[in-house]
Amino acid sequence: MDCDIDEPHHQLVMDLEASVTYCRMLVRRIDTENEDLQRNIRIGLDAQNKIKLLLKNEALEELQKIIDRQTSALTLLTICNYKAFSEQKIMLKKTSTRKIFKRVKDDASSLYV
Repeated sequence: MDCDIDEPHHQLVMDLEASVTYCRMLVRRIDTENEDLQRNIRIGLDAQNKIKLLLKNEALEELQKIIDRQTSALTLLTICNYKAFSEQKIMLKKTSTRKIFKRVKDDASSLYV
């Protein structure tokens, strides 16, 4: 048996664990935003809540961008998972790949700001 195929590269495992953690954070943030929107619907929209809703729209647009970047990172990890260990190592160490994961990590950090 060729262990080059069976064993994932350690960076793949670390990136996958981090991405799953970031996804959980993102889901919690989306749930919070959704709860806020539902609350505003229940209490009605006075002028102050309308302004808050406009600002919330910007936050939701930013969340959509974060979702898109997270999707790209997960897609990349899925592709890596089908490659041999040596190919995983090359792909995971590429500067462009590391930039994707750095951006996703930065996005996750911004979720709690």
